[in-house]
Amino acid sequence: MPLIDSTIDALVIFRVFLVLDLKNGFFHILVSKESQAYTIFVTPTGQYEFTKTPFELYNSPTSFLRFISKVFRDLIQRSIFTYMDDIIIPGSNEDDAFSRLTETLTVAVNNGLDIGENAILRVEFLGHIIEEDCVRPSLIKIKIIQGFPQPMIFKQL
Repeated sequence: MPLIDSTIDALVIFRVFLVLDLKNGFFHILVSKESQAYTIFVTPTGQYEFTKTPFELYNSPTSFLRFISKVFRDLIQRSIFTYMDDIIIPGSNEDDAFSRLTETLTVAVNNGLDIGENAILRVEFLGHIIEEDCVRPSLIKIKIIQGFPQPMIFKQL
């Protein structure tokens, strides 16, 4: 997985951010025929096997990260930044961002990925708010820290 701090440091120089979110991320990866028997689940209507990777499997995140890295290998760190099923496309201006978006969507379509998109000038990503010339912690994260109980004895500290 990419280091969060490195990603955020690399993003601060950009002005425009486009965010893509893969729909049903792990379901983009097929489960091999030999492994489907290990994904059995039972419902009132019968017994079934997953044909696509479910979220609950131990190696699902690793398999998914490997898949995303392979699909976007030519774009990662050059035009896009990925973190699990989130893709952020930074640009120095709108034309730059949309050029990178076109390239990213072409790769996504060629690999059968199902995604949505949003164009924004300010993005909340990995607990940080990133906008032109500024990175700061998310307000939600600050409130969580402010609401944390003060230690009363040494052991709590």
